[in-house]
Amino acid sequence: MMPNLVKTITSISLLISSIASFAQKSTLEKTVLNYTGRFSSVNELANKIQADFKKQEDKAKAAYVWMANHISYDIRGINKQTRVAFTYSSEADLKAQKRAFRKELAHKTLRRRKAVCEGYATLYKELCTQFNIECEIITGSSKTFISEIGNTRLPSNHSWNAIKINGTWRLVDVTWGAGSVNYSQMRFERLYTSSYFNSKPYDFRINHFPDKKQWQLIDKKISLKDFGEQHQVFQAYWDSKIELRTPQKGIIEYKKGDRIQFAIENLSPQSHIAYKYRNEKYGNQIKINRNGKTSHFSIPMTHLRKNELIIYIDTKPALGFKTLRR
Repeated sequence: MMPNLVKTITSISLLISSIASFAQKSTLEKTVLNYTGRFSSVNELANKIQADFKKQEDKAKAAYVWMANHISYDIRGINKQTRVAFTYSSEADLKAQKRAFRKELAHKTLRRRKAVCEGYATLYKELCTQFNIECEIITGSSKTFISEIGNTRLPSNHSWNAIKINGTWRLVDVTWGAGSVNYSQMRFERLYTSSYFNSKPYDFRINHFPDKKQWQLIDKKISLKDFGEQHQVFQAYWDSKIELRTPQKGIIEYKKGDRIQFAIENLSPQSHIAYKYRNEKYGNQIKINRNGKTSHFSIPMTHLRKNELIIYIDTKPALGFKTLRR
């Protein structure tokens, strides 16, 4: 499942953003972005990466960077599930068939340069195997729309990876690092971000819920119900490196005349905040009260009984909530 593109970006602003973004790339990213966009095999790509990078973490990051910039999301696979049946004579035979299936899927993804999340996760695992990096494919639920807040029965609809570097498991989602789907036009829009490589588990659990709770990689595990009730986050949330302190729930209940109080940490002194309800045509800028690293602001509640609220940071959508009048 791909994240939802909330805000349409014009071609001019996207070009300017791309130029500025390239200037901010790390040396590793710039090196990988100079690679060809086509490799004939997983081995060839892995060998290229290993020739340029020696540290395991750098190899894992290089694979992420190349894939996120060259593998496109196959929108024809949205909401489609493919089940594969194996006929086997022993557990060893079943294991061998699954391994062969994964290898073929990885090569198909590399060859077509197009896949759904399972293809991304499988190719990434194959590359990590070449690097002798322990890697697992994790399946679970993702949350991409504000409308999904409060759904405590979200389906298992996404795949990502966990890699073990220097004895520590780390979380990686190459699919979401590649961009997002513009659902209004049903097309994939590439917008590379490094946010989903080695993500902090506490942040990752906001929009990823693994089928096996061990892969939450946090001490205090949350339930699927807890996951569904959380607020929604968009790319600007990660890019700005803010942390939401209050409110903690994704559904904000209020009474007529209420103003909801928000607290955000690490907001840049130069940043501005605005909000918009779903039924409104234009957004509204907010007065921010800054106290050290914490920024406080309040938003008047809508007159509608049910609504959706988006908070913007510097004109980009960052946080999403549902509102419900009591």
